[in-house]
Parts: sequence; structure tokens; C-alpha cells
Amino acid sequence: MKQLLWIPLSCLFLLTTAHATSFDCAKSNSNVELLICGNTELSKLDDELDKSYQQALASSKDKTSLTNEQRKWLRDVRNACLNVACLKSIYKSRISELLTRSPTQESELSRSSNQEKLVAFNVKMPSVCGFPGINFSEDMVVLAAGGLGGRPLDFQLDQSGHMATQIDVAVNYPDKPVALMLGASEPTIWNIGWTEGTNIIAVFASGYYSQKVAGLKANTPFLVSSSEDNGPCNTDGNVASFEYGNNTNIGSAATEQKLSKILYARRISRIFSVPDGKGAVVIGEPLSFGQQLITSDATPPKSFQDKNAPLAGEAGLSMAMKKGILRRATLKDAKKWIDALNRKYALQHLSPPDIPPDLDNAYVVLKGFTYPPGLYGGHSATFYIPAGVPRPTGDFGHSKIYDLNSITLDCRGDSSCGKAMQAGKIGRGVTQRTTIYDLNDGGGVVVHESSGAIQGAPAILAPRAVSRPSAGISSQGVPSSDNLSKPSIIKEK
Repeated sequence: MKQLLWIPLSCLFLLTTAHATSFDCAKSNSNVELLICGNTELSKLDDELDKSYQQALASSKDKTSLTNEQRKWLRDVRNACLNVACLKSIYKSRISELLTRSPTQESELSRSSNQEKLVAFNVKMPSVCGFPGINFSEDMVVLAAGGLGGRPLDFQLDQSGHMATQIDVAVNYPDKPVALMLGASEPTIWNIGWTEGTNIIAVFASGYYSQKVAGLKANTPFLVSSSEDNGPCNTDGNVASFEYGNNTNIGSAATEQKLSKILYARRISRIFSVPDGKGAVVIGEPLSFGQQLITSDATPPKSFQDKNAPLAGEAGLSMAMKKGILRRATLKDAKKWIDALNRKYALQHLSPPDIPPDLDNAYVVLKGFTYPPGLYGGHSATFYIPAGVPRPTGDFGHSKIYDLNSITLDCRGDSSCGKAMQAGKIGRGVTQRTTIYDLNDGGGVVVHESSGAIQGAPAILAPRAVSRPSAGISSQGVPSSDNLSKPSIIKEK
């Protein structure tokens, strides 16, 4: 365990009863040892732990490593606990772990199987939508949080093509035991920390793409269910999305309340919203200045990286810049587009159509390139392909493609650029043709061919239409194209 903003607390503790422990209670002066000496069950667990450790040590082939490991556990895990409940939990977990290393351990936990060598149980059990075998206390409270996603990460959780995000969750609810329900759309790591006295009993995380849970104590039960992985709680399309942060009304969250009844046999008490892209939420009461947070480093966020997945979105673009495949576009590149457009139409004795350049998150492609996955919505970009550079491969999502080889502006029909074309905001004065490649949502690709004809006049060159399949991605969060600049006001400095 590790602690954030940890300040030692003074503890006034009166020892009234002596119990069997692995250390001398009369000489104890640490807060943790005082807690153990003052609690009968903890004292017995401490004695049981000592016996388990001694027998594991006797049968160990590397006694030095086990000794160092036990000392580290005492220092970093046991001594990080602030209350009796925490100590009971980590003691039981450590005893169980040591039992796997001692085939002769005689205790209540192993007496029934003392004739067999205990080994780690790594078999993956069938998943069900719930926490079978766990009896939740009557006073347990279910708290929930939802959001579209968190702050972008520089690595991927899966190969969905969507950028991985992280949401840091601070749980501050010391009054009663807490069960969590978390929901996001994008691939998300829920990194959990809690305040002193907060007792997290169980965690459920759900979403459209992969969801991961980090920061929990090793023995805290959790369940993950996503649509992408066909999770156990997604049988009827039930995804605990909480409308991805837009709904905090417990009365209207019908799907989430239904899942809460299945998982925890009670309704959600409160729902908290995760602001898009902010990557942090406080569940429970607001944090006071300097309040302590505790978390576990047993499963750090980086441990969930899918090293076989290509970097998506902004991370993929940054990597391409480091490799010299892309560079940032400038006013000079925008002017090159305007000049090329004017030259093309001057040869036809026509006025150029209104196809303004765009320098918003814009890049110039310098060599062979594959678009990184995830260039949708707010993660879209603008690409300029100079004459002589091959057209990139892959899915450019909601991005704009200014191709100076063919003098065309390409964009998907469900992007802001495509919608602006269809509304006549881009390309006035030139014929357009739309090709729809209908898969799931009817979205398609609009390719604007700037070598077409003046509207209402005979065509000189037939407009080109290029089809690309829709990825079924929602257009939620598509940036506005109302601020597109006209060629005439772009000046080179």
C-alpha cells in the first residue's frame, strides 16, 4: 500500500486487555501495534500470521527473500492501515498468501486440507453478473459515477482504436460501507483512492469499451463488464453508462438502478458526474484541504497497457512527429493550398470554389503514413498531403484531408467538415457528390472534388467520389466548423 499526503496521526489508546500477539504489547509504541493489542480478533490474527510466516519460512528454499518480503509487508502494507477494519482485511489476505507456501500449516484456514500441498489457484472462473457468495451489510451504500472518458493516456488499453483515458476517483464516505458503480464510454482506467475511514466493499465498472480498475486493495472484490468484451452484465445491452456523465438523477437512471439491484440488492443512493476530459471525480462528500488519500500500488494504471496496440489519437500523432513522419502545419502550408486551388481553376478560366484551409490541430504528411486510430470527435485533426507524398492509409475518422496531389478536400459525411459541405458552407460554387457507405448508423464519406463544375454550368471534369466504410462511431462531441477561415483572409507573415 502507498499513501498520498500522509501525515502521522496522534493516537490515544488505552490498553485494557492483554492478548497473544507476535510482539510485546507492553513495549508497543506505534499506532498500528496499539490497535492490534487493543482488539481481541486482531491479536489472534497477528498470532496466526506469525505461525503462518514461521512455517512458510521453515519450508522456504529462499529464506532471505521471504524475510525481506515479510518486512516489506509489515512496513508498507500493515503499517499503512489506519483502522481495525483495514488491519483485519490485510491480515487475512496475508495469512492466506503464506498458507500457499507451507504444506504443513496447521490453522483454521488450512486444517481441512493439511494433507495436500497448497498451491496458488489461478483458474479463471466463469463470470456472472454479480458478487456470489458475498453478503453485503444492511447499511452499505451504493454510490455511482459516470463520464464519457477521462484524461488521455500515452498508451492503449485495447485495440479498439479509441484513445485510452484515466479517471482518478477519490472516495470520501467514512460514515457507512460503500459499493461503487462506475461507467464510461471510452477505454478507461478507474484509478481509485479513498480517505481515512472509508471502507470500499466492492466495485463494478462498465462501459462500451474496455474498463480497468486500479488502486484497490488486493482483496477487494470487483467486476468489469463492457460491451466490447461482451461482459456478463451486458446481456440485454445493459451498460452502466449514467448517460456518460450527463445524468446524475437517481430516479431516471433506470438501467443503472436495475443493475444495482442485481449486483448489490439495493438502489443507487447518489450519482456523480465526471466532466469530459477532466479525469477526476470525488465520490461522496467534498474533500477538505489537505485531506488524506490512500491507494494501493498492487495494480498501477500502467500495468494495463496493451503493448500490441498502436498508439491512438493525439499520442499516435505525437509519435509520428517524433519519427519525422509528420510536422505541424503553418500559414505557409495553408497558402500553398490556396495557391494550388487558384492555379487549378485559373487553367479552366473559372473562379475557385470556397474551400478554405484549416490550421486547427493541423499536420503536414512528410512520408508514408498510417492514420492513428481514434481520430473522432474532439480527437480529429487536419492533414495536408504535399504533391508527391503518397496518400496515407487507415481510417482518418472525423479529420480533414487536404490533398495537394488531386487538389481535393476529403472528409466523412458525419464529421463537422462533411456536414458543412452538405449544408453548402464549404465548397460553394462547385458541384458535390455524396457517397454513403451504410453500415450501422448510416454515416458515410463526403469527398469534395474541387475540379468539378460551377453549380448550374456544364461539368468540365466529373467530380470524384471516394467511399470509405463508416466505423459506426457516434458523432457526439464533433467540433463546430462555423469558424472556418476564408482563403482571402489568410495571409503569410
